Amino acid sequence: YSWWNSRALEILGLQSESGILTELEHFAALAKLPSYSKEQEKFQIRTACRIFNEAGFTHIRDMTCNEPLWNLLTEMENENLLTLAVEENFTASKMGNLDKALQDCLYARAHETKLLRSKGVKIFYDGSLGSETAYLSKPYGKDPARGQGRPLWDLKDVTEVLRRSWEHKLEVSVHTIGDEAAHDIVKCARELSAKGFVGRLNLEHVQVLRPETIQMMKPLHVRCHMQPCHWLSDRAWLREKLADLHKYAFPWEALRAAQVPISFGCDSPIEPPSYFNNEKAIHESAEQKLEDRIRKFTGDIGQTHAHPDAGFAPDSYTLIEDGKIQDVVFCGKSLLKA
Repeated sequence: YSWWNSRALEILGLQSESGILTELEHFAALAKLPSYSKEQEKFQIRTACRIFNEAGFTHIRDMTCNEPLWNLLTEMENENLLTLAVEENFTASKMGNLDKALQDCLYARAHETKLLRSKGVKIFYDGSLGSETAYLSKPYGKDPARGQGRPLWDLKDVTEVLRRSWEHKLEVSVHTIGDEAAHDIVKCARELSAKGFVGRLNLEHVQVLRPETIQMMKPLHVRCHMQPCHWLSDRAWLREKLADLHKYAFPWEALRAAQVPISFGCDSPIEPPSYFNNEKAIHESAEQKLEDRIRKFTGDIGQTHAHPDAGFAPDSYTLIEDGKIQDVVFCGKSLLKA
């Protein structure tokens, strides 16, 4: 959801009695906003680099790229203004945008640099738990009137996104917060795999996952990207919303035990970039009273935070001592002690 005032809706030619736009309406509204100038965009990117670097980040995954942004980032790298290694993904907000997303992604793939990689296509399959639009297998709060959330894509179209992306050797990243959303996507991937179409699938957030879905992931090339810090924001209402599904919430340990690859991150700008918030969430969620407790993660939090490819912007790391970031080294250069 996003909240827009009446004047903004009037200018953009949109209608909403409450001023609240749902996911697809939100994307349509953003597409109508005027573009920033090149200098404004460069300032924003440099500011973002500084914020991430100061929080200890050297690598990020961006899910909202397009060809102009890719070219601008390339220009900034050539000017030595980029202090992050960036994996770019190109959003298809609806089926009609898929051709353009694939085109942009393949263009970027042909123009990769030392610090920029083109990974694949991103789609949003469901919404969020807070707005009760994440797609669950049971009604929110056990109340049928509240519904179970809803998918934003037809599964036939999702299958087409997976197939066409994989045919081009591109990854697909799918926003799946609810357990039924994740189950749908994994089922699609399994069915395609059985027909000989194989590729990499990234599930984004996966805040609720049933055990049978995790087992279905094991033969696939799936990585789950999770943000433990969301537990800090959601814990006040998590049990009430999820009811019986709470036992499947934030399943980082179940995924680790099943040997499904996972990566921790921050989900900026929804949450501030912070390794320490993730660490806090991992520990505190395992220390709640029994009915609210999240199964303790027994893996290496630091390793799960690290980029899985040490060859991407090598000699980049963060020094943490006594619970504080002492230095951030990027491609062999200190960013905080310079």
